[in-house]
Amino acid sequence: MTLVRPLQGRSEPVSAEAFRAAMRNLAGGVSIIATGRGEDRRGLTVTAVTAVTSTPPMLAVFVNQSAEAHDVIKGTGAFCVSVLAAGHVPEAALFSGQNGLKGAIRFAPQDWDSLVTGSPALTSAVANIDCELIECIGLGSHTMFLGQVIGTRCDDGAPPLIYLRAAYHTPDPLSRPSE
Repeated sequence: MTLVRPLQGRSEPVSAEAFRAAMRNLAGGVSIIATGRGEDRRGLTVTAVTAVTSTPPMLAVFVNQSAEAHDVIKGTGAFCVSVLAAGHVPEAALFSGQNGLKGAIRFAPQDWDSLVTGSPALTSAVANIDCELIECIGLGSHTMFLGQVIGTRCDDGAPPLIYLRAAYHTPDPLSRPSE
């Protein structure tokens, strides 16, 4: 990776606290990234998922290197992004570790299946995006996992779940696309 200028550039970065305070104002879609099979399944709640290209279809997810799913994603070479619906606040809380549960037990209360890679896909999600891992890039405390999308499933019926200012929300469209 080529940086425009070194990370130790001419200016000092803001504090982590100031950065987090500013980022709380950036709304993000809430997803669960899941990987593994059986008792080796792992997952985490994220808002850091972004489309990279549509030809070929690729996306990037950003995972803290201390997350229990981090090394499992590397080991399996695959992950599935389940985009959560407005009714998935309990799942978002569960996979963010708010109740203290870890490991495959987090998958017990929900209905999961898989698409192409075998990674867990939440069946009631607004969308599932199944990816083969094609590159890992360490960036500070996180790793960017670049995945080629090899399977999708969508259910546009429910509104997606959004996270903003430390609370969950649902979108209320200001405008609708022309039909």
